Amino acid sequence: MRLKLAVLLSLIPLLGLSACPTGHPPVTAPQITVQPANQTVTAPATATFSVTATGTAPLTYTWESAPGGSAVFAAIGGAANSSSYTTSATSTGQSGTQFRVVVSNSASPGATSNAATLTVNAPGGTAPSISAQPTNQTVTAGLTATFTVTATGTAPLSYQWQSAPSGSSTYTNVGSASATPSLAVTNTTVGMSGSTFRVVVSNGVNPAATSNAATLTVNAVTPSGVTVLTYHNDAGRTGQNLAETTLTTSNVNSTNFGLLGSISVDGPVDAEPLYVGNLTLQGGTHNTLFVVTENDSVYAFDADTFTQLWKKSVVGSNETPSNEVDSCDQVTPTIGITSTPVIDLSAGPNGTIFVVGMTKNSSGTYFQRLHALDITTGAERTDITSPTTIQATYSGQTFNPEDYEERVGLLLVNGGIYLGWTSHCDVGNYQAWVMGYSESTLQQTSAIDLTPNGNGGGIWQAGDGLAADSSGNIYFLDGNGSFDSTQGALQANGDYGNAFIKLSTGGGTLAVADFFATYDTVQNSNQDLDLGSGGALVLPDIRDTSGTTWTLAVG
Repeated sequence: MRLKLAVLLSLIPLLGLSACPTGHPPVTAPQITVQPANQTVTAPATATFSVTATGTAPLTYTWESAPGGSAVFAAIGGAANSSSYTTSATSTGQSGTQFRVVVSNSASPGATSNAATLTVNAPGGTAPSISAQPTNQTVTAGLTATFTVTATGTAPLSYQWQSAPSGSSTYTNVGSASATPSLAVTNTTVGMSGSTFRVVVSNGVNPAATSNAATLTVNAVTPSGVTVLTYHNDAGRTGQNLAETTLTTSNVNSTNFGLLGSISVDGPVDAEPLYVGNLTLQGGTHNTLFVVTENDSVYAFDADTFTQLWKKSVVGSNETPSNEVDSCDQVTPTIGITSTPVIDLSAGPNGTIFVVGMTKNSSGTYFQRLHALDITTGAERTDITSPTTIQATYSGQTFNPEDYEERVGLLLVNGGIYLGWTSHCDVGNYQAWVMGYSESTLQQTSAIDLTPNGNGGGIWQAGDGLAADSSGNIYFLDGNGSFDSTQGALQANGDYGNAFIKLSTGGGTLAVADFFATYDTVQNSNQDLDLGSGGALVLPDIRDTSGTTWTLAVG
């Protein structure tokens, strides 16, 4: 494992901390934060498609359409340069037509939205009617609450869920309308208790149907429910346990505190073991320890008796764990699961452990895959596509699984799983990738390369996890690599090697929100004196004697 230079950085807050003065700010290419949604109308009503985009103004909107069953889009003549497009009077023959928009400015490339589908029902359909209302839900903090409605009316029905804070009657949309009559509220907190949820059901036949409101009650976690589900116990990577009741100065001492035993596994362990107390599996209740190995194995053990409860290999058919790559011996003799997984007790029927494994086949092709395993059996989840093969492109660069190692601990925040990548030693033309995946579908939602027009910048962190704050921003240290301080405009090429980085995750998109680099970052990179010997630690907010609250991160 490489030795990195540790640097302490106070970000108070992480705003405007660039190391060098800038000239004119660079033009930011467009990014779409809210995609157009499918629309259902009854002929001859009109339909309106809308998009929300960011980027340096002015933005230009070019709306396009493709007939049903065709993938060939053409610009819509006469469509206004606007973030929304309203059709003329519709007919049933237009049903299945797809609409999208290209958003552009002086930067290149522009951003093309997802395609949204128009459904046109024939006149005379039946308006929606709700036959079973959503019911109140009570859960423990951190678990998922699910609201469900049953409705009738001419298909297809569209469901737009809405929520209002406790004590308020003002409702706002939760995500976009979909064909799903259920809403899963994940990562619940005590602060959500008292919130109400309702759904508007529509099919283009007026009037739409609005359900009764159902109330969410979120109870606090009791001390007996404390678990270790992620690297260093929380997304801030603090390692703290504010509900500790067992360990005291009387039982933690040199006389009776020490090794209880050991467990044999089939390969080196580079990840932090995880723990779930009072887990029901195999017909009993077990305090369960989860261990992963570089042989691509996932184990569940009884933490009290050390009995193996289950073992799962994530090696694919006709594959093996990866060998050492580029003669790098930092992980040897095989590379399998290197990073600390993350567990969500509310995901899937019984809870899920998410892991990334590296393998190769007999033809010498390498794979990186994200797996979702049931924590009670170790089986791949069948309600989603698991595993997912990891691929990505960004700014003309393509992720090559052979060149990378998923070293940093997985981060689960706001329903997204985030992965960080580094190289095998310092060999090859590697770059600094961070990727996001949907926890509910295991499909990639976003990816960013922090040195897209250079090289280096691996995210090492000695296995520390990517860190996050309460707003879902991600923090990490990027190792030595290309940095654009010598360009005409700072970061003109998007290269942030050897820097402390803050990524935003709003709208499901990863983007650099801020960064800090030392004045001599390029010189340090050239001498292999770089950030990344450890990860970022997001401290709990600190209030000084004057009442000022400080947000601090340490690296």
